[in-house]
Formats: sequence, C-alpha cells, structure tokens
Amino acid sequence: MKIKDIEFGNISSEVERLIDQGVYITRVFQDIFNIQDFLNKGKVLILGRKGTGKTFIKEYIDVEPRYNVFSCKISFKLKDLEVVIQEIGKLSDVREIDLWKWIFLCNLAELMMKDKSLDIIHENSKACAAIESFLKTHRGYIEPNSFALKEQVTRYSTTINMNFLKRAWMAVFKKDIAFKEERASFVKVIPYLEKMLIEIIQSSHSDRNKYFIFVDDIDDDYSGDEDQNKSIVDLINAAKDLFLRFGSEGVFFCPSILLRGDILSKLSYQIDTRKLNEDLAFKIKWYDHQTYRDNDSEVPLKNLMSKRIEYSYTKNGLTLLPKDLGQADYWDLLFIDWDDEKESFKYIADNTLYRPRDFITIFNIIKRQDGNSKSIKKSMVNKALGEYSQKVIEEWKFELKVFFKEFEIESIIKYLSDISGPFEGKSLLKLVPRLSDDVVNILYEYGLICIYENERMFWKYREGFNDPAPEPHSTFLPHFCFKNASRKPKRFSF
Repeated sequence: MKIKDIEFGNISSEVERLIDQGVYITRVFQDIFNIQDFLNKGKVLILGRKGTGKTFIKEYIDVEPRYNVFSCKISFKLKDLEVVIQEIGKLSDVREIDLWKWIFLCNLAELMMKDKSLDIIHENSKACAAIESFLKTHRGYIEPNSFALKEQVTRYSTTINMNFLKRAWMAVFKKDIAFKEERASFVKVIPYLEKMLIEIIQSSHSDRNKYFIFVDDIDDDYSGDEDQNKSIVDLINAAKDLFLRFGSEGVFFCPSILLRGDILSKLSYQIDTRKLNEDLAFKIKWYDHQTYRDNDSEVPLKNLMSKRIEYSYTKNGLTLLPKDLGQADYWDLLFIDWDDEKESFKYIADNTLYRPRDFITIFNIIKRQDGNSKSIKKSMVNKALGEYSQKVIEEWKFELKVFFKEFEIESIIKYLSDISGPFEGKSLLKLVPRLSDDVVNILYEYGLICIYENERMFWKYREGFNDPAPEPHSTFLPHFCFKNASRKPKRFSF
C-alpha cells in the first residue's frame, strides 16, 4: 500500500468528522480524555494548547450517538463579542455574564426540543410548543454570531417577547408568571427560564439525560487586553454558575468552554484558577515522560497515528497484519524500512510539540511529497520537518503577541534560530528587558526552549513531577524547530 493511499486525517476536527460520514473519527479515536468520565461528571473547561484535540471531544460526541446525550457548539470570536457588547452598552446596563447565561439557556432550550422524552408529560408538550415558538423569534441567541446577535439586540434591545414564555409557564406550573408586561429584559427572565427548564426535565423523568453546550474558537483572536480577559472570566463564571445551579437540582447541564491553558493562567488574578483546575477543568496532555519514557508502544500519540494507518489498510481490504512481517503495530509496518538507530516515533516526536496536530501535519506533508513510496524513511521525515517547523514558528509568533511587541518577537525568533547550542537564560532577558525574568518563563511555557541540565532536556509539554523550574541562571536549548526550519527557505503559515 502506498503512502498516498493512507488517510492520516486533518488538523481540523470539523473536517475529520466528515471523512466517511463520521465513521473515520470513531475508529481512530484515542481516548486520552477518558470520555466516559467526562460524560458522567462534566467539565466547565477543557484546556489545551492549539492542536491538542479540544474540538475533537465535541466532534466525537456528536458522531458517536448516545440516546441520552444532547450537544451543540457555539463558535464565537472575542472581536465579534466586543461588537455586540458595545451595541448593548448603548441600549442598557446588561452585564456580560448575564448575556452569556441567557445565550446558554436559549441553547439549552433548543437542545431540549430535540429530546423526545420530554413529551411524555402532556403539559410539557404544550410548554415545548410555546418554547419552540419563542425560539423562532429569537434566533439571534441560538448559535450566535456577531451579525445575528447584533441584529437581535438592535431590533429588540435586550427585551424579549413574554407571550410565548407566559404560555409555557402556565402549561408547566398551572399559574401565571410574575410578569404583566408583554416585553421584559432577558436579565429579569433568566431565573424564571432556569426554573421552567429544570421543571420540564424533572417532570419528564429525563434527569438522566445530559445536555452539553461547547464554546469554541473564543481564543482564536485573543490579544490579552483587559476587555477580552473580562469577557472570558464572565463566560467561565456564567458556565460555572449554570452547571452548579442545574446540578444542585439533579439536572445535568454542562456548558463547556474549549480554551488554551495559557490564557487561563493569565486570568489567575481575576478568578480562582486553582479551584477551577481541581474541580471543573480537564487539561489535555498527550505525553508524560515519566510514564512513557521506557514504553513507546503505549504512547497515545503513536497509537493515534497507528489507528489511522490501520483504518486505511482495513478500508482497502488488506488482510496483511503487522505481525505477519514481524512488526508490533501499523506504525512499525509503515516504517519497516526505517534507516536510523533512533526509533522512528521518538525521532519524529523529539522534533515536535507532542500534539496530534504535529503528527498529522508531518504525515500529510510526507504523503504529498513522497506519496508513491510504500514506507517512510528518515530522509522523507527530515524533508517534511522543514515545512512543519516553519508552521510551528508562525504559530509561536501569533501566540507570543499576547506578551511581546512584534519587534521583540522577531528578536527572540532570530536569537533562537541563530544559536547553535546551550545558552544561559540571562541572555534572553537582554532582548526584552521590560519583562525581566518573565521572558524565560513565557518561552519555556510555550515550548520555544527547554531546560538543559546534566545532559538531559526538560520540556514543558512533556514534563514530569520532579522537573526543574526555569530560572534566568538556568541553561537552556532552543527547540529543534529553529534548526529544522532552515531546511526550507520559504515561509509557511497555517
């Protein structure tokens, strides 16, 4: 089988779920997330670097149907949100946290309309019909985007039509809601809508059902300014409040925010991140050196790619198994002609940031460049690493904008590209004197440098419990991407 015939997947989970009508994503799923535990307990935050698979969780839940799990995704960029907040500010004094709660509740109501078990109770059927009518006239709050939400607010301010909700309330509670006016601010209606949705779920004995709302892309245009930090804090608090409020009534409703972990660390002065990390957050980590250093066959990243190779062999009706050729798995089958003393997985992994995105990118570059070959050799990997490394450097440039000015980033990248061996952290401080010791911590956090001690390398993204902490006097090495990037003169970007 040729390399070009193997489906290595796509760095976009939204695209991957479309491969073979969703069959692909269910077959290649590598459950480092403990998905069943996530479905049982819920998490308000899913934390991980770009490319670690945050969106994959949502897509997998969507294509692997469960009778009692209902989910949807809100995709929203911070700049879009700023437009809406400015518009709301002209019309009312609505708090941002209330806007998020209202959006979450409207999306929950939308999910409930897909839950046919709610119709068991006749009164609930009436209430759901009224809620459906309400949602039709308030689409701007469902799967909102800047245009739809701004149009909703511009047309109706922050008030909503109470007639439909009054009918739903009467059907559920057999009494009038405490609103005589035909229109009311959604802020005043939030506690009533909460109570009604909880009652509908409880009375239908559907409290075993689980409702997830995933918020994605919120950090795509993150710049680190105070307004954006406040927006994210309000979003997290709104999700946490609703998760705990519904949970206290025995109803599983989990707004779950997909967020870069480094952004959460910047919010520690505004929110109790320690408490969130312990109780309500899940952090994606694909490699731990202490766990896997002596057993590459169990490394999740290797298994992830091995499953993708196996999928293509099986789909094409090939009955040849790795063991038939004396190989351990499908990864080793593809690297049967590997020509280096260092094991193939470790050779590739040591040149990456240990993320699914890295491996999928490298394998797809090899597929494009050497697709007619039947196995992967070291020369093919080296050629692909040049293009891949350029992509990573462009990614770093974007992420570092949160902390550094453009000319500072260029100075850092040039310094790390030119250096050929170990260096002392103090030399980095001279590049950005205004940030002092923080420069070393930031570059270590993002994986541009590793601590070099006793001829061992300690990387943030694969650190163990006893790894040393970065200090200005520590010795460091630049990531191999800086050396590999020089293999190709042309710059690439995502």
